[in-house]
Amino acid sequence: MEKLFLAVAMLVATFGSSAAAQSLCGPYTTFATQLNAKYGEALRDRGTTESTVMEVWTNPTSGSWTILERFADGTSCVRADGENFVTFEPEIPGKGT
Repeated sequence: MEKLFLAVAMLVATFGSSAAAQSLCGPYTTFATQLNAKYGEALRDRGTTESTVMEVWTNPTSGSWTILERFADGTSCVRADGENFVTFEPEIPGKGT
């Protein structure tokens, strides 16, 4: 929750009370820099939709994570964030124990 509050505060400071700040959207480079500098998160996974790119940023030491949605115009929006992120080895259905 602290991360969400800081993201809102950062965006309000950057954009004032604009709609972009209220919906946690802003320049991708701002989010990427802040996620790394303040939370030690790095880009771990990326996938595409029809019109956007979804990214998962994590800090393997603290377990914090953030999901960003990137748009072609250089903006991005925080879609979710949290704690206790765990990475698992891929499981193949029907194989193993």
